Amino acid sequence: MSTKNPSKTVLELSARIKGALSVKDDQVIAPDTLYADTLPDGLTMDTVNRVHDHRNVFNASCHLAAGQLMTDVMNKDESIQQMTFETGVGKDMSAFATSRGKDGLSYVGSYIASDHNRDIELVSASLRAKAKSVASA
Repeated sequence: MSTKNPSKTVLELSARIKGALSVKDDQVIAPDTLYADTLPDGLTMDTVNRVHDHRNVFNASCHLAAGQLMTDVMNKDESIQQMTFETGVGKDMSAFATSRGKDGLSYVGSYIASDHNRDIELVSASLRAKAKSVASA
C-alpha cells in the first residue's frame, strides 16, 4: 500500500505547530494560544468563537427537534425500530438516531468533523507506517 502525504497546507502548518510544542515528562504541551496563533489572515478568534457557539446551539437544537419528532412518530408506530437524522453543519455533519429497545427508546447524537481532503486519514496512515518501520528496525 502506497501512502500519500497530507496536503502541503497540513505539512506547513504542522511544522509551525511542532515548533510551538514542548515536552514535559510524558506529555506534549501546546501553548494556550496555539489555535489562535495559527488562524489564517482575516479570521479572528471572535469570529471562530461565534461560529463555534452557533454550531453548538444548532447541533443541540437539531438533536432536540429530531429527537422529539422521532419520539412522537415511534410512540405512534411501534413497528418502527430505528430512525435516523443527518444534516450538514457547514462542511461537517450532525447526526442523531433513536432506536427501540427492551427498556424503551434510546437516543444517540454525534457531530462529525469531515475529513474533506483526506488529510486526517493520510496523516494517520503515514504515522502508522512510520511506527511499523521503527518497530521492525
